[in-house]
Amino acid sequence: MAANDTKNVSTGKGIAGGYLFSAPRSAAVLALIPQLKSFSTQLTEAFLNLGYVASEGIVESESVDTNTDTDMNGDAINTSRSNRVETERFKLVEVKRDSLGEQYGHANVTDASGLITVHHNNEEREHRVYVAELVLKDGRRWRKIIPDGQVSEVSDLTISSTELVGREVTVTCNAYTWTEGSGSSATTHVDTVIDFIQSTETTAG
Repeated sequence: MAANDTKNVSTGKGIAGGYLFSAPRSAAVLALIPQLKSFSTQLTEAFLNLGYVASEGIVESESVDTNTDTDMNGDAINTSRSNRVETERFKLVEVKRDSLGEQYGHANVTDASGLITVHHNNEEREHRVYVAELVLKDGRRWRKIIPDGQVSEVSDLTISSTELVGREVTVTCNAYTWTEGSGSSATTHVDTVIDFIQSTETTAG
């Protein structure tokens, strides 16, 4: 039996220089997802750098409704899950086109001739692919992928001399079906989020 190991206990940080990205859900971007399990695979230019995230970091939440069935005596005999919703929340604190695009819709933000223009309207936010490039203790890599994310909520905007300008964005993670491998070894997954984390217990083959 394996013993507890402090190598597996860690805080989490973003990779220096850029750690949260989003891209349109094009065929080329979706085809890249299975390759991202290799940390040597780089994100393409389709991915926009969303800039700094506030100190609260990235908050992942899951909400699940459960149904409990009972027998004729009223004893619980089965519990099933339904209506599972997974979200990611983060506060974007750079005032630039790409971070504003996440808050207001990328089609609603332009940066031309030295001027950023933001249109506030009721247009539905587009479905996008999100990738967080993270690092654990001792340089251990962690890549979090949302294959089909959609901004579903933004927080209040406070403008003051004591708080960073920015809004917390909530991304709802929709189910995405993809195939890993090929031929007889192919496996089909239906995921809302995919985590690729460097292991301390096994090594690459």
